[in-house]
Amino acid sequence: MFRTFLVLVVLLLNVTNAGAQTKDSVSVETSIWGVQTGLLGFWAHNESKLSRTIALRTELGFDAAFYGSNNEFNYILAPILHVEPRWYRNLDRRSRKGKNTANNSADFLSLRSFFVPDLFLISNDDVRINTTLGMTFNGGMRRVYWDHFSFELGLGAGFAADLEETYGNSVYFFPDIFFRLGYNF
Repeated sequence: MFRTFLVLVVLLLNVTNAGAQTKDSVSVETSIWGVQTGLLGFWAHNESKLSRTIALRTELGFDAAFYGSNNEFNYILAPILHVEPRWYRNLDRRSRKGKNTANNSADFLSLRSFFVPDLFLISNDDVRINTTLGMTFNGGMRRVYWDHFSFELGLGAGFAADLEETYGNSVYFFPDIFFRLGYNF
């Protein structure tokens, strides 16, 4: 995991330095606020510019889960916090080809950290979740249509840790697949 993180940091630093040598090149937006919904939840987010091709995305929302037992349909909504640096890797190429780059409309690589606290749950069943902390490496695409409507699709994997587990292995593999539709303000 540390080796992957080190490779990502070196790659991002090289891309940032190479981009500093070009003039009149396209850049990520200074700040974008928006809301999104997906198959399993809804979120409010902000993307703030860190460099020409890197933005820091912070996100607060609810992740959802559905399950059935004894002929019943149950749901859970749990609060979640994401902090995610994103490297938008093809902004220049999309600009050269005349494609839309507004509101960070490009392909990205990211290192998403997430925290699921055991503060409260919204559910129709008497369930409890454990506080969880995790990190995933993702690749994805973001497209913005009509200046405000966003579409994101991505895939990644990483690890999560159950912070309340006292017995056994509390670290587990975590696949991350997402499809989101949203509105940018």
